[in-house]
Amino acid sequence: MSNEKASLIDQYLAYVARESTSTETLRVRRHYAAHLSADLDPHTATETQVEDWLRSHDWAPASYNAALASLRHLFKWMVRYGHRPDNPATMLKRARMPRKMGRIAGEEEIAIAAMKSPIDTRIMIHLGAECGLRRSEIAKVHRDDITEDGWLYVVGKGGHERTVYLSDTLRELLAVYPEQGWLFPAPSGGHLNGDAIYNRIRRVSGLNTHSLRHRAGTTVYERTGGNLRVAQEFLGHATPTMTAKYVHITRGDLQRAAKAAQLDPSAGIPNARVHSIEAWRRDRQRAADGTEQ
Repeated sequence: MSNEKASLIDQYLAYVARESTSTETLRVRRHYAAHLSADLDPHTATETQVEDWLRSHDWAPASYNAALASLRHLFKWMVRYGHRPDNPATMLKRARMPRKMGRIAGEEEIAIAAMKSPIDTRIMIHLGAECGLRRSEIAKVHRDDITEDGWLYVVGKGGHERTVYLSDTLRELLAVYPEQGWLFPAPSGGHLNGDAIYNRIRRVSGLNTHSLRHRAGTTVYERTGGNLRVAQEFLGHATPTMTAKYVHITRGDLQRAAKAAQLDPSAGIPNARVHSIEAWRRDRQRAADGTEQ
């Protein structure tokens, strides 16, 4: 990468760092900006060149869309600060995402994971499975964020604020947990990052933090009578559309749906003993005659 391009990327990343509170966002923006600059000149890249570059990597749809979003952001910044006159990524289409629900952690596997985990990891699991916290939110929990009556103050994506109520079990765990300040301090100072939280839970239990969050969202939705707005506020989503992706359809839901969709027996629907239309018509006529008598 030339010195000019390196300087541009450094300026851009300094802007992203000022704009975003998320270390994950900064990591993703840095990755794709540096990746593009190694192959193309951001000052002169055309729409066709950017599209060809994106398609040349054989990324999965989610990675393709992450790359496209990052490049749009980079070029938008360049236009804003006079580094180029246009944004060549604006009109590029996102990859179509396959319809897929995220994994949801089961009650039994959560219980087993909690029992075999040390107390700090057990608290992490409860914060994900019961409170619906993202891994980055778990990482930043501070003692000062927890009130005496059991409320936890959370600052989520985009600086959005919410409060969640801690379960009795979680409050008991916190009562015997010796740490002060950051709940999960980093050895070098400050708090652990989201990746460290993910790795800790994954290593000890085999679960991932997002499957815990999916469990929390689905359970809240079910136990509040299907109230999507409550689930939205609980998970800290900007729109109920995003929350809907976290609300899983369970087998119980599908069983109830199947029963609701059954044909009405009173309409004379034929059973396994009826082998012809004529027999079905005779049975219906007999039923009608019997009713009339």
